[in-house]
Amino acid sequence: QANDWQALVVLIPFLSLAVFLVIGVFMAWCRRSNLIGTYLLTWVVLPLFILCIIVAFLSSAFVCLTAVSNADACSGGADKTPDGTVYAVLDAQGLDPQSLQYRAIRYYIEQCTV
Repeated sequence: QANDWQALVVLIPFLSLAVFLVIGVFMAWCRRSNLIGTYLLTWVVLPLFILCIIVAFLSSAFVCLTAVSNADACSGGADKTPDGTVYAVLDAQGLDPQSLQYRAIRYYIEQCTV
């Protein structure tokens, strides 16, 4: 499919770093580790793996928050649209319809046609 390469872009770095870590564990278990391998695992592979884990965590948190926000966008208001949700929030906050904030938001919602 068209999106398979996107999954591989995420999957290949994780798998390759994990394979290097497993090789390092196997070499240490067999008592065949050397200075260069230990240095590469300690100062290159492990920090990159930790960085990938942090980026994956932050990305998944962002995607989850975006999905929840998107799902809630059509839940409010009389007409069950994102515009209705914004108007419901404005009404719940008690903003005066003649205030500058309310008019600015209404101007933006109605695509600058007010």
